[in-house]
Amino acid sequence: MDLLSKGKPSFNIKITVINVYYILCSIFGVNLIFLGGTWLSKSGILANASFSTQFIVVQFNLLEENVTASWYSSMLYFITGIIAFFCYLIDSQKAKNWSDKSLNAFWLVVASIFFLLSFDEMGTFHEVIGAASFMKKLGEGDNTGWFVFHTSSTVVGVLLSIFIFLKFKQYPFLLAINLLAVLLLLSSPLQEQFELNLWRSSLNQETWKRPLILIIIEKGTETFASFFFLYTFVMYLKKKTKIMYMGKAMLSMDFTFIKYFPIYLIALLIALGVLMLLTFYFPWNVSGRSYFGLPQNWFPAIVSIYCSFISLYFEISFKKKLGFLRSIYLVLAVLSILSSAYFGSNLYYYRATQLDQIRLLILGANLVLGIILIIEFNGSTIKKFLSAWLIIFIISLLFPPGFYTTFLAYIAYACLLIALYLHFQRLLYLRDNYE
Repeated sequence: MDLLSKGKPSFNIKITVINVYYILCSIFGVNLIFLGGTWLSKSGILANASFSTQFIVVQFNLLEENVTASWYSSMLYFITGIIAFFCYLIDSQKAKNWSDKSLNAFWLVVASIFFLLSFDEMGTFHEVIGAASFMKKLGEGDNTGWFVFHTSSTVVGVLLSIFIFLKFKQYPFLLAINLLAVLLLLSSPLQEQFELNLWRSSLNQETWKRPLILIIIEKGTETFASFFFLYTFVMYLKKKTKIMYMGKAMLSMDFTFIKYFPIYLIALLIALGVLMLLTFYFPWNVSGRSYFGLPQNWFPAIVSIYCSFISLYFEISFKKKLGFLRSIYLVLAVLSILSSAYFGSNLYYYRATQLDQIRLLILGANLVLGIILIIEFNGSTIKKFLSAWLIIFIISLLFPPGFYTTFLAYIAYACLLIALYLHFQRLLYLRDNYE
């Protein structure tokens, strides 16, 4: 059966309002846990603790790069960008005139902003933009890069505030929370600059330490700014899509894939792969760049976590009568999230330690699951993409740690994403076999 010739598939997302609040409360709680981990890691209480204890605690330190905390912050921005994209799709369905369509298109800009913030959170580009060689070519010293950064941040903040006012003016509470989030987000580089000035004015710069309270305020500002955006965007969707179904308040969203969506999907994945290569080979040439985030970790992290979202959607929306495949979807979702955290937290670098057991566990679990998926999923094209995912992913885990470990992992999960889309089409065509 030619899956690409069946027209434009559609899908529906339904989730109860109470579950939405549960998810938001859980994210709020996780934010507090990471802030607590940041305080615990920087307070010095565990200075004499074992290496394993300190390593676990540092994973919750929002100040550190290439740890679970930085991965979580990046994914929070990424999810916010996805929600902003859903807002665009919902508003586009109801736009009736040119002005509404033009305003709604800015949702795409908002989504792009959060995707870039997600990328920057894991790659830490803005911290080194002043020292980047290509920025220095535009002017003398570090000032040109920082001028470009602060100017662009201000312009983005102003445009974002105008858009938020126009979109949320009929919802005063959400408008206030959104504008607060903008102010918090824009204050972050100012706080960094304030701390830099404190360091420069200190009597002994070599022994100077950042005040713990300023660290907590700065990281709390960034973390809860992204949460506030996520909260207001979700509440906006609630107001636009809320229905009553079987006595329960639910968010119900119906979407139709655009024509030639598979081609656009493959083109996007190729473009991201090229961007990944450019990011690695582009001459940032910043002294000490290795002490900052590794941007290549972002690419396998976002694709694998996106695969987990799709798997969860399958788990909720398609209930096979025998129930076997449904359990596979949940396992695939969990393993995809773990893979995202594994690469996003840079854990693949720890080969000569006991942490290498994590790699072996992920490898074994995905090997077993991959074989089951290849056997259970129908369609030769789907099986080929699943086989490519499994083989390339295993190679990436066996590959020496470095850039090409992440590049292979990205290619692997890109193959899985395509396989899941084709499988989704097949699920739609075989809907009669599902309850």
